[in-house]
Amino acid sequence: MVILKHVFPNSDLVLSTPVEFSKKVSGVYIEGDPIHQLLLYEHLKKLVKIDFGEICFGEWIGVLPLDEDLSWTVIHYEAVKEIDKIQLLNMVLLRHMAAICNLRLSLVTELTVKVRGDIAQEQFIVLPKDFANGEIALPGTGGIIDILA
Repeated sequence: MVILKHVFPNSDLVLSTPVEFSKKVSGVYIEGDPIHQLLLYEHLKKLVKIDFGEICFGEWIGVLPLDEDLSWTVIHYEAVKEIDKIQLLNMVLLRHMAAICNLRLSLVTELTVKVRGDIAQEQFIVLPKDFANGEIALPGTGGIIDILA
């Protein structure tokens, strides 16, 4: 999940896609301000140079919130056919989002926090491009952070 708070001021845009594509239906979700979603959607169509409505690439579905007071919607790209193309499209979308947002992203990276030899936390994060792999000691805590890109 890439949180895009700094792309548009006062927006809560979130882009997420599965880490693994093990299911028949996989997709990309864009959550946040509907106007900002539309801008990103139109820009993505130009970059990828396809119509996201084409059957072979699934379809975009807009989902309104259940609570009428909420201002955000979710755009879900539902992929149901040609799973290899869908996997590629998901990865391409992330890279295009990085370009749109003027971000310098690496691939999704696994972050493991160890304290005194035991794993305290594991999660997937996005680090700046060319971020050094390795271990970072946490002074005074006995903890180590392993970064594996």
